[in-house]
Amino acid sequence: MEQSEAHVENGGETALAALRPRVWLSSLGVWALVAVLVTATVVHTHSRAADFVALLSAALPAWIAYVLLTPPVIALDAWLASHPRPQWVRVGALILGGALFVTLLHLLSRVVGSNATMPWSWVVYAVLVVLARSRRRRRMLRARELQAESLRRQLAEARVAALQSRLQPHFLFNTLHAVSATLEDDPGKARRMLVRLSDLLRSVLRLDAPEVSLASDIEILRPYVELQSIRFGERLDVRIDIPDDLRSYSVPALLLQPLVENAVTHGIGPRAEGGTIVVTAREEHGVLVACVSDDGVGPPADGAREGIGLGNLRERLDTLYGPAARLTIAPAAPRGTRVEVHIPERAP
Repeated sequence: MEQSEAHVENGGETALAALRPRVWLSSLGVWALVAVLVTATVVHTHSRAADFVALLSAALPAWIAYVLLTPPVIALDAWLASHPRPQWVRVGALILGGALFVTLLHLLSRVVGSNATMPWSWVVYAVLVVLARSRRRRRMLRARELQAESLRRQLAEARVAALQSRLQPHFLFNTLHAVSATLEDDPGKARRMLVRLSDLLRSVLRLDAPEVSLASDIEILRPYVELQSIRFGERLDVRIDIPDDLRSYSVPALLLQPLVENAVTHGIGPRAEGGTIVVTAREEHGVLVACVSDDGVGPPADGAREGIGLGNLRERLDTLYGPAARLTIAPAAPRGTRVEVHIPERAP
């Protein structure tokens, strides 16, 4: 019942929209063009070029009648289409509307100074109805497409938000585990790590969108790097080498942190002497390529295994960008692991 009332109300608004000033102006412009073309055809056919203005002036009153009746025809068709009635009722109403159109056309033609109604009035009425219906259907299809696209975008953003919320407890658990491992041996270091963890959590909790600028993602990464530097000391060296002109690129929120975490956990951590992690970015044909490489132990011989962090990131890339985005893991030279993420520019 509510949907039916909403449908009728929307149809009434559509009918009223057909009577707005811009519709009358459009009707005037279209019929003026038609009048000029018809008059020019008559003049060309009868080789009476000198009579163009006179013929146009003589026919103009009859064309004005069409100008005045076109918006009501569009409004009538919109109003009929908005009501859930049987087809025969609609057809009957259109026939009655046509009879009224022809009658009013005749009366208006006489009022504005034309002694005869222009021929083919029923054909013109039918063409107006068909054009009005075609225009309305195009607008409805466009509105549905926009609504479907909006729903798809909202669904994708909701899925990305769910993936982000799944990722946050994961790295929080890993970080708390690292803090607890150092608590007994070095309480001072553990306290410094907790301070950096609080900075990291504040940055993560401020995230309210599936994408951020690369510069913002670097700022989220910094407290995590500082926290791990406190933990590993001189065994860990993290270098961020990203040109300023690339930092405005939009990237998935929490892009770099899981990549660096993966390098720390699986590359540098198992290596007694530690190592270096390098974070870089470049642009290739409009595609941003973010890279995190380390000189750690490298991927296992049977192939790298994705944990929660990389798997989560791969899912978010697929949701946001589809197959145009990709994540690759390969051995680095002379040793270690290299992870690259290719991020295309997403359409607005």
